[in-house]
Amino acid sequence: MVQFPKGKMRIPNFSKMSTMKISPLLIIQIGVCLLWSDPIAAEPPPDLNTVTVLAESGDPYWQGVLGDIFRRGETGEINYAAAVHWSELSAAQGHPLGLYNLAVLYESGLAVPIDTVRARALYRQAMNPMRSLAESGDQRAQVNLGYLLESESGSEENLMAAIHWYEQAAQAGYSRAEFIVGYKIYHGWGYENNLTQVITWLSKAADHNYRPAQHFLGNLFSAGKDAPVDLDRAIKYHRQAERVQINQEVLPTETSPYILNGIEYPGDVIIPGLLPPNFKLEIREGSCGEACLWSIINANDFHASQLEINIQGGAPGRGLHSYELHIPLEAQGFSYQDKMRHSYILYALQLMNPLSMFGRDTTKYRQYIDETIIPELRLGHPIILGVKIYPDTHFLWDCDHFILLVGYNEETDELIFNDFNKRKRIKITQLLDKREGYSIQNRYGFKNYIVIRD
Repeated sequence: MVQFPKGKMRIPNFSKMSTMKISPLLIIQIGVCLLWSDPIAAEPPPDLNTVTVLAESGDPYWQGVLGDIFRRGETGEINYAAAVHWSELSAAQGHPLGLYNLAVLYESGLAVPIDTVRARALYRQAMNPMRSLAESGDQRAQVNLGYLLESESGSEENLMAAIHWYEQAAQAGYSRAEFIVGYKIYHGWGYENNLTQVITWLSKAADHNYRPAQHFLGNLFSAGKDAPVDLDRAIKYHRQAERVQINQEVLPTETSPYILNGIEYPGDVIIPGLLPPNFKLEIREGSCGEACLWSIINANDFHASQLEINIQGGAPGRGLHSYELHIPLEAQGFSYQDKMRHSYILYALQLMNPLSMFGRDTTKYRQYIDETIIPELRLGHPIILGVKIYPDTHFLWDCDHFILLVGYNEETDELIFNDFNKRKRIKITQLLDKREGYSIQNRYGFKNYIVIRD
């Protein structure tokens, strides 16, 4: 039996948090890594047909399991609408798995409106029956109970109780729990930090095909911060984590709109196949360029992980810059139009131009969107767009970040884009604004983009 490293307790400070108040900060602090808005796969994949038959028979347990499967993408398909449906049926019968899933969905606003008050009430309702189910040996319930206990308060007693349930599930070989234990050891939350134990538990989860563990190990062995650099090992884990795309899209028809992960988006016109990666590569200066390139390179079939794209771009361990993005495109045989690279002379000339430095006329940028960006998207050409992030913290940079434009909604005047491992949307008026968030305005007046032609 694998031993758990014990030692001086390090407990996140929850003292200012109200009972059962779940916040993003809390999720980060407790290190549970449930990744609610990020789908994750379990092992072995449940037999979807069998579970569906049992759920359709009216069994609230299997309805809750099926809701969890669709919410987390355990069989290779995320469907938040289906997750809501089955979780509601289970919750209506008072079952803790359904109550818990429904709380997650309402807290995250996935296929339902965000309602944190309702989410907290559902978490409270799930607590006692979840404990009973965990005590019966159900590993899903044990992990869920661990999270509920940690969220209830920041006491040492609750943390140790949560760890007890994580360990119970981990010792039984439940990959999600194995990952949680390894992650907590890594951060020293309830354990002494022990790299050997971290790798042991994360490797168990990775061997069980738990993609977050594969991804974490890939980052661990590529960064060289906590473990020696081992690029071969890092690439192996990143490829395992990224090769299966569990975001699912359904293209629009005459009678139905574009659907992503079970959620309908009326009016969206999307270039098909350009789904974001499941995970974010953790490297110095960020991996936004690698994520954009990943969606392009792997549009039809998996060819390369983000780490491999980074290495191919010539900047191992450091995010690709605007003048390097074309390198992986050329290596993969893509044709493109690159408006991202500018000469030093042009930078100097524009830097001295007061109109470029202080002008706020958005007319030319709107024209650029209407006459260049939208027509290219309508032709099916994705665009890597360089944007500034305001308030500006990099005064001399012409762009701070890269996003991949994949569609447009004329009804709402929104551009749809991939941002790291997320699909997002932005009003064009906001993209023309310099007050806060992403903007195409920069002090040089440059229009930074790369159009992918095929």
